[in-house]
Amino acid sequence: MCCVVLCCVVSCRFLYCIILCFGVVTYSFLFPDALSSFSNLDPDALERNEEIARATERLVTEVIPALAARLAAMSTYDISNLDLSVYFHSHGVNMRHLGLVRDHISPAHSSNPARTLLLLQIVTRTLKNICREYQRRWMKSEQSTSEMGMKLLLTQFMNLIVGSSQNSEIFWTERVVVGIIQRFGACSIDNNIEHLHRVRKLPDFLKVCFLTAQYHYSVSSSICQCYRR
Repeated sequence: MCCVVLCCVVSCRFLYCIILCFGVVTYSFLFPDALSSFSNLDPDALERNEEIARATERLVTEVIPALAARLAAMSTYDISNLDLSVYFHSHGVNMRHLGLVRDHISPAHSSNPARTLLLLQIVTRTLKNICREYQRRWMKSEQSTSEMGMKLLLTQFMNLIVGSSQNSEIFWTERVVVGIIQRFGACSIDNNIEHLHRVRKLPDFLKVCFLTAQYHYSVSSSICQCYRR
C-alpha cells in the first residue's frame, strides 16, 4: 500500500509517522518477525528477510543521503523553525540515524546549521539516556523514589553537563562520548572526539544543551545553583 493512501486514511500523527517509516522506504509493510527466531518455522522467512535487507539498503544508500542533502540546503531560519523529529519521520527515517544523516553533510561545512542542529540532537538524546541510567541506578541502590533525592541527583547531573563539577571532563570523555558512539556511531562526531570537546564548550552550544536538559528533567536553574560545587 502506498504511503500516500496511508496519509489519507490515518489521522493520528504519531501512528501516521510510524506507518510512514515503512511506506516511504519500501512502499509495503515489512514483516515484524523477520530476522528473528520467531520466523524459524515460516516458509516465507527467507523472502521476508530479503525484504528487510532491500529496505535497509535503500534507506542507507538513497533515503538518508537525500534527507541529508535537503537539510544541508536549508537556511539558518528554516533550520531554527524545524521540528526535526517530525521531519525525519516524514521522510521515513528514524531518529536513531541522526549520526548517519550528519555524516552525509560534508564536515567542510562545519558552520552549516544542519550539522550543528544534528549534533545538538545527538548530544541531548545521549544525555537523556545517561540521566535515565543514573536515575535507575540510584533508585536501585537506595531502594527509594524520594523526590528530594531525585532532585539532588538531577542537579548534580546538570552540573556535570555545564562543567561545574570536578568530574565534568571525565563525564564527557568516558560517558557522553561512549554513549554517542554506541547509539549513533563514531561517524556522528566525525570520528573526532576532540571536535566534540571543542564544540561542547562553546557558550551557545552549552546553553542549548542545558536548557534542553532543564526542560526534560523539570529542574530550575535556581536549584542547580544551590547544589553547585
